[in-house]
Amino acid sequence: MLQETLKRIDQIIAQSDKLSSASRQELADLLSQLDKELQAVEKQQAHKAHSIASFAKVAAHESLRDDPDPELVSLSSKGLRRTVEEFEASHPKLYEVIQAICIRLTGMGV
Repeated sequence: MLQETLKRIDQIIAQSDKLSSASRQELADLLSQLDKELQAVEKQQAHKAHSIASFAKVAAHESLRDDPDPELVSLSSKGLRRTVEEFEASHPKLYEVIQAICIRLTGMGV
C-alpha cells in the first residue's frame, strides 16, 4: 500500500497543470526523500507510516485539484502535520521532509 500511495502522489504531481517543471521536480525530489524515510519508519512502525502516506496522498490530491476547496486543503494538511508531529523527536528527517512538502505546496499557491 505504501508504494502504491507514493506512486499515486507522484502521478498527481506529474499531471498537475498548476506546477512548473521546476516545481514538479522539486516535489518529486521531496517525494523521493519521503519514500526513503517512510521505508525506514515502516520497518519500525508500519501502521504509522501508512497513516502518513495516506494523509500525504489526500493533501496532494486536495491541493492540486483543478478547483481546490480551501477547507479540504486545510483539513488534509492539518491531518498530515498531525500524523508526523509525534515523529519530530524520534524521526527528525521524516518530519523535515513532510514539513518541506507542506511548505512547498503552500508556497506554490496550492
